[in-house]
Amino acid sequence: MIHRPRAGRILRPIVTAQLSGTFRGPAEPSQEFEALVDTGAEGSLIWRPVLDRFGLIPSGRGTLTGVDGVEQVVPTAQMRIGVPPFGSEEVTVVVVDWRPSGCDVIVGMDYLVRIDFAVRQGTFGPI
Repeated sequence: MIHRPRAGRILRPIVTAQLSGTFRGPAEPSQEFEALVDTGAEGSLIWRPVLDRFGLIPSGRGTLTGVDGVEQVVPTAQMRIGVPPFGSEEVTVVVVDWRPSGCDVIVGMDYLVRIDFAVRQGTFGPI
């Protein structure tokens, strides 16, 4: 599902991403979250409260490099990300303590290189 930006906001492709992974407790095996499609991000990011809320277990550690070149070691989680109408793909997401761009998830190039997509006038969809 593609969301249109609210009046007065900068156009940016906001989508509903479907995530699945290793969940604890009664959570459904797949959940939906508001996501920003970011063609400038090498990898995908997820906000830690999303993991906490649905009991997703971080499974590893990785390095996050900011635009300023500063690196920090961060937890990672294996997940499947799907942005309808595209299928889901297994990716390693970086877990961050800050809410990335006001969204729950940033969908980066680790997912996008696997699908045929286009971004036109702030709208994300098939080519």
